[in-house]
Amino acid sequence: MNLPQKFIDKILRIVDSDSFFLDDEILERYSRDETPELFAFPDAVVIPENSAQVEKIVRLCYEYKIPITPRGAGTGVAGGSVPVAGGIVMSLEKLNRIIDIDRENLVAIVQPGVITGNVRRAVAEENLYYPPDPASVDSCSLGGNVATSAGGMTAFKYGTTKKFIQGVEIVFPPGKKVKLGGKMIKDVAGYDLLGILCGSEGTLGIFTEIMVRLVPLPKISVDLLAGFDSVSGAIRAGLSIVPETGMQPAAMEFIEREIVEIEEKFLERKMPLSNADAQLIVSVDGFDESTVEKQYFRIGEHLLSKGAMDVLVAKNRFNSELLWKARRSIREALRHRSPDIVAEDLAVPPSRTPELLLGAKK
Repeated sequence: MNLPQKFIDKILRIVDSDSFFLDDEILERYSRDETPELFAFPDAVVIPENSAQVEKIVRLCYEYKIPITPRGAGTGVAGGSVPVAGGIVMSLEKLNRIIDIDRENLVAIVQPGVITGNVRRAVAEENLYYPPDPASVDSCSLGGNVATSAGGMTAFKYGTTKKFIQGVEIVFPPGKKVKLGGKMIKDVAGYDLLGILCGSEGTLGIFTEIMVRLVPLPKISVDLLAGFDSVSGAIRAGLSIVPETGMQPAAMEFIEREIVEIEEKFLERKMPLSNADAQLIVSVDGFDESTVEKQYFRIGEHLLSKGAMDVLVAKNRFNSELLWKARRSIREALRHRSPDIVAEDLAVPPSRTPELLLGAKK
């Protein structure tokens, strides 16, 4: 697609020349995200600085029938920010402010380009907690999380991004800015438009502000690492924690031995319990030290009764971060081993996870 010169002239009246790009080197950078083997060159890249510019650009593209692909930090693996239809990529990287943290109403208002980890750290300074915790938390944007309804490590207890979106400011075609949701707790009138927009991957509109729900920050967090001599044994043990102990872990992750070996080479350090065929990472959080201690003791004893070879406890932040760093860097470690990988996110009922793994290995 060749962009009309009139279109280019008009868009340069909306943004400065250093925010609109036509050269191949820049276009190549915005032609892909983290999805393997998927790329498509846009005809141009535009980087607005505020919602008013977003609104005007959408209106202009609608007038000239130019496709728009919104883009956050480009860390997605679903291809949502790849401009397969050509047209322009609209990068929201400059809309990266935390506008407000409202302690009374337990919400934060942010722009879509802000890095998710920065939001979590900012609200933690106010003793508040934004639970969604994608593996790429320190490089992904919150707008991208909303666009993909990202999950993450803590989804086991707290749920995915969709559960924490309380309001948005969004620009719809043909260039109309609308506010949905708000600070109300009981907001049940009409259609659940927020639910439709969360996970829509930029196909319905472009977020310019996002209001996220916050919860009190847990004071105590402890992580357990359990090793098992079989994959099925680890999964069955993990699935039995809630129904058999009544305890609700904040997070629970499963890692196979083959992945642990790849991680050791990538991180250049020995991993604990690396001789186990499978590992479970279980996180417990809460507000009272004695209560959390009882929970992780009970879960640890339960895992041992279900065949765990050993259960290690990471009580301090340093050891916990080492433990979770291994989980967060799996995709990077796999690509370090070979750039030719196909990675997919799959969702099945928890009880059918062993069946999924067996089928994937065939």
